[in-house]
Formats: sequence, structure tokens, C-alpha cells
Amino acid sequence: MEADTERRELEVMHEEKVLKHAGPEQWCFDCHNTDNRDQLRLISGRLINFDESYYLCGQCHGTIFRDWKAGVHGKRTGEWNGKKLYRLCVHCHDPHSPRFKPITPKPPPVRPADIK
Repeated sequence: MEADTERRELEVMHEEKVLKHAGPEQWCFDCHNTDNRDQLRLISGRLINFDESYYLCGQCHGTIFRDWKAGVHGKRTGEWNGKKLYRLCVHCHDPHSPRFKPITPKPPPVRPADIK
């Protein structure tokens, strides 16, 4: 199916998708490749697979991408010197509406000296 690149409100197949990411200037084909929907497109024009989507996110979210690469942001599981599993941004964030809803902070921990 040929891509309709006109910016518009989505209907028919994608009416459940609501793009709330970077305001009204953002559009589907800023990230998705028009010729092959199984790939994403970087600003440079380079095509990447969905399992490399962190490069796409990192184009705009550079400091978070740096922290993710260092292991400070996001979740990793695995062994110290063995196989590791790195979670992608989309494992925690909906790429079409990525902001988390605000949550109430938990109370601070109780220090052992304060327990009576």
C-alpha cells in the first residue's frame, strides 16, 4: 500500500493511535519509513529495525540516551560478567504517547536508629 504522507488525523486502520509526542509538529513519517513499515527512519535517512529504536529516540532525547547506554536510565537484567538483557525505550514508554502519568512519591526509608 502506498503511503499517504499528508499530515492529518488518522482514521480507519489507526484510529486508536493518538500521537502525543513533541506536539502537533510531529508526524508518523518523522519516525516510520514510508517505503517499508518494518523499519524506522533516522533524521539522516538511515533505516533501522525496531530492535534498534533507541537510536531513533536518542536523536531528540540525547541526555536520556546517554544515561540509558551507561545503565542509569532504564532496566537491564542479567549477570555481571555474562549475558545481559537491555530493555528498549518502548518496553517502558509508549512511543506515541511516552510521558508517564504523575505518581505520588513513596515516603523516605526509616533509619534503624529512628525505630523505637
